[in-house]
Amino acid sequence: MGGRYMKKFRFTTLFLILITILLAFLVNAVISSIVLVSPANDTWTTDTTPDFSYNATSTSNATVLCELIVSNVGYGVNDTAANNTVITRTANDTIAEGSHLWYVNCTDTDVAVEVQSEIWTLNIDATAPTTTITSPANNSWVSDSSPELLVNMTDAVDTTLNYTAFVDGGANATGTATSGAITSINLTTLSAGTHTVFVEALDENGNNGTSSVWTLNIDTTNPTSQITSPTNNAWTTDTSPEFLINLTDTQDSVLNYTVFVDGGSNVTGTADNNTITSVNLTVLANGAHTVVVEARDEASNRVNSSAWTINIDTANPTAVITNPPNNSWLSDETPELLINLTDALDTALNYTVFVDGSSNTVGSVLNNTITSVNLTTSISNGTHTIEVQATDEANNSANSTAWTLNIDTVLPTVSQLNAPANNTNVSDGDTVTFNFTSYDNLDTNLSYILFLNKVANETGYTAGNNTSTQFTVLHLQNSTLYNWTVQVTDDASNIANYSGLYYFRVADTTPLTTFPTLVSAGVNDSDSDGNIEIGWTADSNAFSYRLYRSATNITNATSLTEIANLTATSFEDNTTINGTTYWYAVTSLDDTDNENKSQVSASFSATANDTIKPKLPTNVNATTLLNGSVNVSWTAPVQDVNGGAETNVSYRVFRTTNVSLLNTSLSTENIRNTTELNYIDTTLTTGTNYTYVVTSLDDMSNYNGSIASGNQKNIVPSGCTAEYNYSAWAACTDGAQTRTGSRICSGGDTTLVTEQRSCGSGGSSGGSSGGTASTNPTSTYTKLWASTAAGEKLTLDSTVVDVDITEVSLVVGKQLYGIKIIIEKYSEKPTGVSEGPAGEVYSYLSIDKVNFDNADITGKVTISFKVSKAWLEENGVAEGGITLLRYVDGEWQELSTSVSDSDEEYVYYEARAEGFSFFAIAGERTEAPVEQPQEEETPETEKQPAEPEAPAEGWKWNKFLALAIILVLAIGLFYYLFAHKGHSRKHPKH
Repeated sequence: MGGRYMKKFRFTTLFLILITILLAFLVNAVISSIVLVSPANDTWTTDTTPDFSYNATSTSNATVLCELIVSNVGYGVNDTAANNTVITRTANDTIAEGSHLWYVNCTDTDVAVEVQSEIWTLNIDATAPTTTITSPANNSWVSDSSPELLVNMTDAVDTTLNYTAFVDGGANATGTATSGAITSINLTTLSAGTHTVFVEALDENGNNGTSSVWTLNIDTTNPTSQITSPTNNAWTTDTSPEFLINLTDTQDSVLNYTVFVDGGSNVTGTADNNTITSVNLTVLANGAHTVVVEARDEASNRVNSSAWTINIDTANPTAVITNPPNNSWLSDETPELLINLTDALDTALNYTVFVDGSSNTVGSVLNNTITSVNLTTSISNGTHTIEVQATDEANNSANSTAWTLNIDTVLPTVSQLNAPANNTNVSDGDTVTFNFTSYDNLDTNLSYILFLNKVANETGYTAGNNTSTQFTVLHLQNSTLYNWTVQVTDDASNIANYSGLYYFRVADTTPLTTFPTLVSAGVNDSDSDGNIEIGWTADSNAFSYRLYRSATNITNATSLTEIANLTATSFEDNTTINGTTYWYAVTSLDDTDNENKSQVSASFSATANDTIKPKLPTNVNATTLLNGSVNVSWTAPVQDVNGGAETNVSYRVFRTTNVSLLNTSLSTENIRNTTELNYIDTTLTTGTNYTYVVTSLDDMSNYNGSIASGNQKNIVPSGCTAEYNYSAWAACTDGAQTRTGSRICSGGDTTLVTEQRSCGSGGSSGGSSGGTASTNPTSTYTKLWASTAAGEKLTLDSTVVDVDITEVSLVVGKQLYGIKIIIEKYSEKPTGVSEGPAGEVYSYLSIDKVNFDNADITGKVTISFKVSKAWLEENGVAEGGITLLRYVDGEWQELSTSVSDSDEEYVYYEARAEGFSFFAIAGERTEAPVEQPQEEETPETEKQPAEPEAPAEGWKWNKFLALAIILVLAIGLFYYLFAHKGHSRKHPKH
């Protein structure tokens, strides 16, 4: 039993040993290694049928059988490969694009045991990525010099793409992007202007995709916005006023605008770059409005214009004349009016006073303020219609009610005191009748005052113009001497008195019967001066005397007129003519001037016999006239050499070149005999030294030929012209400058004049705008007017001289003679100006006047001037930025200035000034925008594509070894089961 068991045991053991040896052989006979060669692990390729290389090594056989597995798809099953040799195999079918895992399975030809290589990755990508710029839109405008691009880059295989952003053909920014995701790319700083942009995406296989070329406009500079019309603070009646605007931009050709009125948007639109554009606002209410124009370019850079004020006024003002009352009478030819102008909006109103439909005076007044206005142009005597026109700043106008004014500057006259007659007696003092005649050139209703003994007594109104007015005065005192006169006053308060006093007596009217005693010896020309002396013996009853003269003996004076009324008893008659015989008689008057002309003194005669020479003429003067002639004038003598009265004198005029040799009795140099008091000598030679002598001769040929200092005058006739050559203006001293004018006359003389004008105070150097002071102008233009009429408009066209001013116009308020306007241009600040104005000065000017003042100018002076466009561009001054300034009291005053025209070379302007002085044309430089420094962005670290992870290499079972182990186990199990079963059958349990 035991032997048999041992026998089986040995057999079994030997069998297992043999199996083990067999298995060990099998194990040693399998594939020892499979090495993948190409494509390398994680390789990228565009080839969809790539070649695969590997090297399989067997321990015993010369060949092996291999299969290529790509993404679990087998290629080349049982493909024979030489042992330990690099074998290249191509996949049978096209491999789809994507990421694939591949490996090789090989089996030894002797033993069917399969061995697997390691697993590699192969990426197949033959399609280029797509690239799209999603923002900003093509041809966009941006103000960011480092603008952001949003880009979508998509690849069918690669998840991470490299990109390059190109600007104007050059690389600008690089980085990585996730496929299919929107990627933000900030470009590095770009200059202002138009740029081309595209983005190139690159996948791992070198496929590149480029976006469309985008146009990007970079604009970091704000535009400019300017309102050119209307002027700031303008007034208009248009509720939808037109504005002229000018929008400029360094790049954009078309700009957007929004007009804001009082902070709210009013109108929008577009305007061409640097082009005056008309914009009408939508309807505005009456009142002041603030207008701002916003300019916006395509890059949304925006800027506002200066705030402009526009005043809308559609309502007419009112005008009222408050004084004088309607239908007033005035004696003032330029009367004062009190006017009141009112307006709903305007604080200052312009007025024009119309006289009989024509403008007389203009000015401005405060709203609702009673203002005194004097007419500037005299109006003639007569009745006139006056209207005051009120005009507001928007040119709404309204006239006052028509007023009637009666101008009367002529005094009335009392032409005659009719009754009581002068020197008469009034027998009844209880009722005295007065009668006078008066006249006025216009007024038909005069008031009068009766003056008795120079005391106002009776008043009333005349019966009519140039008619007799009669009235009575009661209860005058008897036996009383009265004098009387009448004063009349017209409605214009012109007052006139009768030229003298009339006398009357309330008493006895019987004249005297006595008379004075006149004898022959009392009538004679005792001193032979041609004047007859009369003397008489007084009449004891007489109060006064009347002297009568006749050519014949006087027996009755009834038909004669007295030559004297006097209380003295002597009289010298100096109205006689030499050689004529005169008869004289005297009457007596009582204290009431009662006279009996039939009762006269004896009458005696005498003959005038003048033997006394007259005195010499005095104040002899000689002046040169412009034509070279000489005017000789003198003063007449009124006495003879003895002091007696002298009349009827004639004169002899002498001209000599040597007064010491002149004999006025024999001289042939007597050039004129005349009774006039002057003589114009035209027969002379200019430049010759002459002496003029004037002598006297009375009507009896009594001749005074003496030569004295008073009747001679020395002169050298010059024949000068009217124009002077002037020196430069002297430095400003105490607010004034002077200069000297000279002219050389034809006789060789030099005539000098000195002119003076006002100037600013201070020295010749100033502050920030000071600098060199110029004494002499670089160019000058002068215009002369011989005479002007009141209200005449004067225009000076100075375009013929380069003084920058093209025209000056003004209206003079009165008649003027020999006036001048002088324009001077200076290259530097002129002497007399302490400092220049702010801004860029184009030129300094002086406009001066001769023989009239600023007060002689009605209204304002209009000054037109020009500025070179080249200067504006060179100095950065806008066309609308030019202002004319006037120098007044040491300060520069800006004048309202507007553009009137332009041509290829110049811009033309117009301004208005209150008068003349120094002027400056200046402008403000337009400031360039300040660029803010841009922060440089640090480029992000480029993302490197992640390395794909290789599949994990696990422990691989050797198929042959496993089979051998399984076989050994199966045999052992079989044997055990078989042997154990047989043993059981043969040896059953007991």
